[in-house]
Amino acid sequence: NTNTNTNTNTNTNTNTEYSYNGAVSGIDINCGCPQSIARKGRYGAYLMEEDNGALVCDIIRRMRADLPRNVGVSVKIRIPSVEEEGVR
Repeated sequence: NTNTNTNTNTNTNTNTEYSYNGAVSGIDINCGCPQSIARKGRYGAYLMEEDNGALVCDIIRRMRADLPRNVGVSVKIRIPSVEEEGVR
């Protein structure tokens, strides 16, 4: 039994798609990749920069609403260092 969910965020025109077949106990969303390729692809740590993280929060809310309560949802984030923020 596989459920495929496709959600469209009308504020950002972003599609979020995932499949769940009941064989996992949790899903981890990686929003911590700091590589420059992530900026070009709009994923990883740079996804957190869009709308001050509102898009990521929306994705998490939608997944939490769609998935069974016994399936955990976690998010790996990267806290920028002082140098990355431009503060010295």
